[in-house]
Amino acid sequence: MTVHSEHVDRPRPDEPGEPVSGSRDTVMLAMQRLVSRWAVRDALGASRLFADTVDLWVSPIPRAPWPRAAANPREVESFFIAVTAAVEPVRITARGLVVDRSAAVFMGRMRARVPAGGPLVDHDFVLSIAVDGDLIRQFRLYLDTRLLDAAFAGRNARHIPRVSP
Repeated sequence: MTVHSEHVDRPRPDEPGEPVSGSRDTVMLAMQRLVSRWAVRDALGASRLFADTVDLWVSPIPRAPWPRAAANPREVESFFIAVTAAVEPVRITARGLVVDRSAAVFMGRMRARVPAGGPLVDHDFVLSIAVDGDLIRQFRLYLDTRLLDAAFAGRNARHIPRVSP
């Protein structure tokens, strides 16, 4: 699994050392950690990046085996377990990162086997997070719903169990 970047908004050289809680650097670091944990299919590691109360929402895909929402870290872990069981990322390419105060929007392209072990599918996605302190409190994932639903309609998709929190 590789993670590549075409363009990522980096901190300015005059910004000092360690990120301050709630700062632009903290938000960028949270996004980087989240995408890294997702890329290596680490559901537990990803869930530990979230606050105790979470507002997680994902574009509705009728045949997708993951929950569309989550409200706490255990449900977030269930979400990532289901996503990584169903979608096997091969490459994530960053197309852009916009950070404003305590929020970040990551635009990317993923090459993945959908369903896991199935054919390669390239699709664009947008991930938006909001951070409180250094923990993610809001997560929005916008996916190519038509393309992924069609991929899950394939014959391999029926072998993926549905996971709910």
